Amino acid sequence: MDRLRPSYGRSSERPVGRRDDVYDNVETPEPRERRNQMMAMNIKYTTAASQFLYGKSVVKAALEQGRRKLYKLFIYGGENRKDSKDNAIITRLAERRGVPITIIPNEDQRLMDKMSMGRPHNGFVLETSPLPRLPVKSLGRLEETLGKLGFHVELDHQSREEEAINGKDTFIPRKNNNAPKPFVLLLNEILDPGNLGGILRTASYLGVDAVGITNRSSSTLTPVVLKSAAGAVEEITIFSVDSPVSFIEESRKHGWKTYAAVAPPDPKLAQRHGDKFISTATVEAEQPLSKHPSILVLGNEGHGLSKPIKVAADYELSVPYFVSNSCVDSLNVSVAAGLLCHAFVRAPPIVKPTAPKLEEVAEPEAKSGAKQEESQEGKESIF
Repeated sequence: MDRLRPSYGRSSERPVGRRDDVYDNVETPEPRERRNQMMAMNIKYTTAASQFLYGKSVVKAALEQGRRKLYKLFIYGGENRKDSKDNAIITRLAERRGVPITIIPNEDQRLMDKMSMGRPHNGFVLETSPLPRLPVKSLGRLEETLGKLGFHVELDHQSREEEAINGKDTFIPRKNNNAPKPFVLLLNEILDPGNLGGILRTASYLGVDAVGITNRSSSTLTPVVLKSAAGAVEEITIFSVDSPVSFIEESRKHGWKTYAAVAPPDPKLAQRHGDKFISTATVEAEQPLSKHPSILVLGNEGHGLSKPIKVAADYELSVPYFVSNSCVDSLNVSVAAGLLCHAFVRAPPIVKPTAPKLEEVAEPEAKSGAKQEESQEGKESIF
């Protein structure tokens, strides 16, 4: 049964001075009429778990990918609406998927602002179910047959309600068929929604096959994350992980190698454990995705990765310093994610054959001419 409730809680602001229900003149609406007007601002959810997506790129991606249940599309239709090519595309996508469309007039614009929590919505708000997020214990064996590139996963427990949203398919198809082996991110305790959205956007752009997010102390897929990701959340496979250490250890049994992202180590420590610590230069040179499926683990913005995770990983990977005396000793996790992911997926440099020098060309020609003369002299002596 549908129910009326505010979108994201009530305002915490309190009236200052006079009360809102006290009026000085007869032209002001009566309290009952005022309450009726406010009732129109209440949002009617299709289900208790409904989410509101806002912004052109996010709404368009959700309609294109169709991974969610799509309930209603709200389009701003006020006088200052600016039509564009995207507007027509979004409308056609909604009609094709049978999504009811509601045009919001100028006087009800605050309703859309409320759905988007006051953030820019570009005239589009889409009510949907939550995004599927399989609970995964570990990554499994690869499928490398023609027409079925991907890998299997071992699922963790989920309720019937969660299963109705997430499904129970244990196969994840490859997103990037250019890399020989799969590449997966594991995000551990990323708290900032902007960072999480930025990492997901980078992962989608660079062809990461899937992204795991730990359940504990991690940002959820809030509308802020979706907006920061610019539609990437709808495209890339996202799963949840309860125990990152167990996930790493169990995945290793199926041939997966794990790289823990860390700050550049102390030179003495790196020398003592040389095989454990590597840099992006090593990854670029050795191309690990040509040999084995790989997991890159990124940690919390403040304290990074825990010691158990770093111990469980096969390697500790860092972006090397280029300026030794800089006051900056670390990178933002979203920036680091871009640099590290690029090191894995970039193609090896193509060595072009160098043109021979002029003197090197002239010398063989001179020798060839001398041989021809000798050969000619030989022929003359025979005859």
